[in-house]
Amino acid sequence: MSFTYVRSLFFKSAKVQQEIEQELKRPAPDSIKLLSLKMKRLKIKDRIVQLSKAMRRRKVRPAFRVSHA
Repeated sequence: MSFTYVRSLFFKSAKVQQEIEQELKRPAPDSIKLLSLKMKRLKIKDRIVQLSKAMRRRKVRPAFRVSHA
C-alpha cells in the first residue's frame, strides 16, 4: 500500500464533493445523481479509514508531513 494511493483517494473524494456541489447549484438537481455521487464519496471515505487503520496497526509513518502554520 502506498501513501500516493491514499493521497489520490483524498483527491478523488474532493473531486466527487465538487461534483455534488455543482449538481446542487443546478435549478433542478437530479436526486438520483446526487445519491450516486454521495454513495461514491462515502465508499472512498470508508476506504481511506480502512487504510489508515491498517497503517496504524503496522505503525507506518507517512512519507509526507503537513505543516500547520
